[in-house]
Amino acid sequence: MDCPTVMKNYRIKRPIICDWGGGNENPQTHLTRNEQEQLRQRRQHLQLSDHRSVLLGERKTTNDWFCGGTLISDDYVLTSAHCFEGDRRLDVIRLGEHDLNSDTESVPVVDISPAQDGIIIHPDFKSPARYADIALIRLSKPVNFTKEILPACLHNSKQRLDLSPETVLTFAGWGTVGYGQELSPTLQEVKVPLVDLQSCNAAYSKIYRKVVQIPDGITDRNYMLCAGKKGKDSCQGDSGGALLYEDPKSSRFMVVGISSFGYGCGVDGVPGVYTKVAPFQAWINRIVFQR
Repeated sequence: MDCPTVMKNYRIKRPIICDWGGGNENPQTHLTRNEQEQLRQRRQHLQLSDHRSVLLGERKTTNDWFCGGTLISDDYVLTSAHCFEGDRRLDVIRLGEHDLNSDTESVPVVDISPAQDGIIIHPDFKSPARYADIALIRLSKPVNFTKEILPACLHNSKQRLDLSPETVLTFAGWGTVGYGQELSPTLQEVKVPLVDLQSCNAAYSKIYRKVVQIPDGITDRNYMLCAGKKGKDSCQGDSGGALLYEDPKSSRFMVVGISSFGYGCGVDGVPGVYTKVAPFQAWINRIVFQR
């Protein structure tokens, strides 16, 4: 399966292989069968995909991690636009992390600063509304891909995926494991079912008389997805992280959504809301891949 990020008529600086699969043969990743098996066993053990997930932080006395993101090329990260509201400053992007409390991980983490003027907010994002809640971060230098640090595959509009209600997707992040708690020191994964937009919109309409984040409601024309159920949800600190669909044939994951907002964490009947990625495909490709 080719990386859906790369489209015809777009020139890139070097070939990009997105993610890695779990099949017996996967020539796209240039890994031996033994290496693929090791990666597959590692992922089954951790139940995680830390090779594509990144942390966004502000340097203070220690790094203050405030959002997640996803590596999508050797020099760009995908995240949420609202992560940069207020006076929050992005100083460091961390790749290859798993355990924030460990200095002895087998794979060294990589800390990279953003390029000057490297935060690119989608022009349709108008805070405090959460429509077009998507942003790109250009890194100050390209990342060297390894077997543990690879860019994610992005869902595009030409791909037909089963994104019907109750389809189970995956979300991974370092956010809190409960509302008002501390960030998780390790990358966590949760399986979340998609929720139909009508039910999702009705749930938020009941909670708020006037919802400043969604003045026009939650609808498909506003490029949103809803996912989660009681006890299964993204949470505080997870904003900007990727909602992932696993391709049943290749075992590759594709980013279909970006964590945008929610109500509490894992509240019964109130799913999390995500920005759909595919409708912003042309914008992403124009900035990241058309050189």
